[in-house]
Amino acid sequence: MKAIVLAGGFGKRLHPLTKLTPKPLLPIVGKPVMGHIIDSLYAAGVREVIVSVNKAHEKELRNFLGDGTKFGVKASYVVEDSTSDEAKPGAVGALGQLAQKLDKDSNYIVAGADNFAPEFDFARLAEAHKAGGAVVTLALNKVTDKGELKHLGVVKTDENGKVVAFQEKPNVDEAISDLANTAFFVAKPEFFHRVTAKYVAGQKAAGRKPDNLGDIFKKMVEWNDHVHSYTFDGLWIDVGNPNAYLRATKYLVKSVCNGNGPVVDWSASFDADAAVVGTSIIEKNVKVGQGSLVKEGCHIMENVKIGKGCIVEGSVIFPNAEVGDNARLHNCIVTENSIVPKGHISEKPKVLHNGSTAPQPEGLQ
Repeated sequence: MKAIVLAGGFGKRLHPLTKLTPKPLLPIVGKPVMGHIIDSLYAAGVREVIVSVNKAHEKELRNFLGDGTKFGVKASYVVEDSTSDEAKPGAVGALGQLAQKLDKDSNYIVAGADNFAPEFDFARLAEAHKAGGAVVTLALNKVTDKGELKHLGVVKTDENGKVVAFQEKPNVDEAISDLANTAFFVAKPEFFHRVTAKYVAGQKAAGRKPDNLGDIFKKMVEWNDHVHSYTFDGLWIDVGNPNAYLRATKYLVKSVCNGNGPVVDWSASFDADAAVVGTSIIEKNVKVGQGSLVKEGCHIMENVKIGKGCIVEGSVIFPNAEVGDNARLHNCIVTENSIVPKGHISEKPKVLHNGSTAPQPEGLQ
């Protein structure tokens, strides 16, 4: 099987973190989110991957994935001629750009490089696509927390799994279903060579950027193209904002700890009355000051220094950062080499960079 990985986004909602590290390369417990995706594709039998990447991040993604050998796949690249979010062609536009590189007799799995679903089975999605006979088969996640629907694209299907309607970020009490559209799907060649070309041309004629994948699928339903679905339970996270990134990290931290308490590198040091409470990961050469507590759901990366009397909970601290005495960090992301001032208090999901707080879009706190 063959796959396309969409890695062209700029991760604006995670700035300034993604100004330092491209969003597909943000680590989730030591492995970039894109690495988790490639692993899952390999497990499903994929051996050829085409990566769509923007020009600004091409070098970093090539340095990570290379020719794909270390992941057991053959990797190639299609580079979008964009160096900013405003100039990018959009997700659908990127598919249109790479169409000429695709085999005209092969189905392709498509995956967003910023989606985290470590237990997702791409092979079952491919099987559902083959059985359904559709132009496109979408992977739909059954949402258990209905409050999340207001942030998602919602999909309605008929009793046979055929997609019949879309709804973008509805009010919870108005949602047409509890099924969320993900960035995972399988498509026949005609999707790339006919449908995408038609849709992109229409958007450009109307002066709109062909960005949102949900919009092209909605248009396909209007055009009576067959769009089918594959529904799955379990974790799926679009790692696009601080809260989502922290949720993905906490999930994997808990999995790695496996109910056995924290995982602490032997070289980490703790002053008097300092402790790790609950499931967290502490990497090498971390120093925790007197009386400080690292609580549940943290990933503290190498060479971090935490001062005296601190409480750190549910947070990710990148390498070489320093946390000042008596700071309180709850659900925070501290960027590499940053210094958190003494007495700093942060209680909501946010990115801290050199003592400043990155403003977050409304609704993501």
